[in-house]
Amino acid sequence: MNVLIDTNVVLDVLLMREPFYENSRRVIALSEKNVITGYVSASAATDIFYLVRKEFQDTNKTYNALRSIFETIRISAVNEETVHITRAI
Repeated sequence: MNVLIDTNVVLDVLLMREPFYENSRRVIALSEKNVITGYVSASAATDIFYLVRKEFQDTNKTYNALRSIFETIRISAVNEETVHITRAI
């Protein structure tokens, strides 16, 4: 099952934000275990980088954290095809 993961779920895990860390970690774990295929949008990926970099104040640490999480979840491309609704749900 493909699941679009909210930006805040990823931030909760990377920044260990309470009180949501544990539940967010469970979502990411489902992707790690291949129960789901987790995605974030391409625009969310840049937002995540900006916010994590701002918190860590360290570009290398930020890249390492994002590299780690993006081994588990995928980045979904946003293009004309993905934006248009082609069939009724």
